[in-house]
Amino acid sequence: MQWYNFMYFIRWQDVVDVLFLAFLLYRLTVLLWGTNAFQILLGISFVWFLGLGARATGLILTNWILQGLSAVSMVVLVVIFRNEIRNTLFRINPMHLITGAPTKSLGEDYPFLASAVFSLARRKIGALLVFPRRHNLNEYIREGVELRAVFSQPLLDSIFNPKSPLHDGAVILNNGRIIRAACLLPLTDGENLPLKYGTRHRAAVGLTEKSDALVVAVSEERGEVSVAEAGKLLTIPSTEILESRLWELMEGGPDGREGNPKRRKAAFPGNWQAQLAALAISMAIWFFFVGEKESLITMNLSLEFRDIPRTMHMVSSSADQVEVQISGRHRMIASLRPDQIKAFLTLKNAQAGSNFFPLTAANVAAPVGIRVSRIFPGQLMIFMEGLLTRNVAVNPSFTGQIPDGRIMAGYTVAPSRLTVTGPRSVVRELEDVRTEPINLAALDKNLEVEVGVILSPASLRLGPNQPAKVRVKVRLAQDTEGDTAGTSK
Repeated sequence: MQWYNFMYFIRWQDVVDVLFLAFLLYRLTVLLWGTNAFQILLGISFVWFLGLGARATGLILTNWILQGLSAVSMVVLVVIFRNEIRNTLFRINPMHLITGAPTKSLGEDYPFLASAVFSLARRKIGALLVFPRRHNLNEYIREGVELRAVFSQPLLDSIFNPKSPLHDGAVILNNGRIIRAACLLPLTDGENLPLKYGTRHRAAVGLTEKSDALVVAVSEERGEVSVAEAGKLLTIPSTEILESRLWELMEGGPDGREGNPKRRKAAFPGNWQAQLAALAISMAIWFFFVGEKESLITMNLSLEFRDIPRTMHMVSSSADQVEVQISGRHRMIASLRPDQIKAFLTLKNAQAGSNFFPLTAANVAAPVGIRVSRIFPGQLMIFMEGLLTRNVAVNPSFTGQIPDGRIMAGYTVAPSRLTVTGPRSVVRELEDVRTEPINLAALDKNLEVEVGVILSPASLRLGPNQPAKVRVKVRLAQDTEGDTAGTSK
């Protein structure tokens, strides 16, 4: 199929499909970039795409192995990260996938924060402050007390006061708040850290080796302030330099107006490249699932007649089945179930006598993406007849022989007449309706039985409020003639 012929089959819905999927992939990447969940999803997606390639090239065994690996990976992902998945689903706002998650910068607090840190240093009060960026730190931080309090210098002083139960550990600052206190951080495994640094500084470096967080450490022995970032430790000599460093690493520059290159890179490495990548992945997915060669099949469908007028009866139709030729993408045709496509004809405008109705693609209900190429026959002749209602007698039907020595003296039927509705030609000739057979061989005394009414042909039906069963009472009597004959013998 030439590419321009393929373009002919692309609908505007397909374009919207691709663009919307690309947008969702873009926003999902922005929200998860740099997190553990993103790395895991990236690995699973890579295995999945390898499976698609193996299937497309006919590598049956490789495709089977990769499919099994993908299924096992999803199970392992759910089992290992079930708590993280649950917490994420509880906390995430679905609108953030569209608009992005709003964040509040600590920028306005940096002067007060730097002043508070050096105030602790001058008093030789040890402290550890963690500033998360893109990575989720829950995997690395243990214990801690949740605060979620608005940052202030008195609050920071009270937390790291040696007499406070929360002073031993780190505080987590995010979105203008102190989120948690007394947190334990992982220690660095590196051996190049000078001996003068203790556990507090080793914890600061250890966390920045495993994540992109920024950590400020205050030494209680020397009264020094240090900043740990990307596994490196830098001593800060003054309040102004600490404030500038926080602006540079957290916001993007000394004045905070340039945008942080590292954060921008972590959030999305070049927006236009990422957008093109999302669009390319979306198009690849679309081509695999939807953009395949067309398939054409023929189906025989029973015709469903709808909206028959209440005053009419359909006597006959020139056909009760139609042959439908449908086309669509190969994968959609292959997965189509017989109950997903129906042929119907609406008779609400039918009149008494012969009616001719054209059959078109509009008479076939099919899933989205399936097109009706042809329907045969292209026209139906439907003969309709008006309805007639009459009140007719009810006569019981009997079967079997009455026991010896007894005869039927008579019977009564209640109700003895019923209103019947049906095609005019049938009801006009109808004299009575019969009941279900009553077995006379089982009668040995007067019997009253309730039996159903049989309407024949099937086009007949009882009128409104007419009972479907009648009560038949049979009267038996002694066969006196048979007794006399027996006596004479």
